[in-house]
Amino acid sequence: MKAINIIVKGRVQGVNFRRYAMERAIMLGINGFARNLDNGDVEILAEGKEEKVKEFAKICRIGPSVAEVKECVIKDVEVKGYKEFEIL
Repeated sequence: MKAINIIVKGRVQGVNFRRYAMERAIMLGINGFARNLDNGDVEILAEGKEEKVKEFAKICRIGPSVAEVKECVIKDVEVKGYKEFEIL
C-alpha cells in the first residue's frame, strides 16, 4: 500500500475537479478524499496499490477538460487506512 498527498494548483475549483478525482479513484480502487482549500487549490489524499496510486497521480496532473492544472505538488504520506474515496 502507498499513500500520497496531492496539492493541485491552477483553475481547479468550480470545474468539478473533486468529482473527476473521485470517479477516477473509484475506477482504480483508490481510497482517500478530495477537498477544496481556501487558497483555490484542491487537496487530494490517495491510498492504494502503488501502481494504481502512480496512475492516479498522472490523471490528477491532467484534470477534467475545463480545468487548468498548473502544478501538482505530490508528497508520500503515511497510510491511514481509508475505506472509500469521498469529497469533503
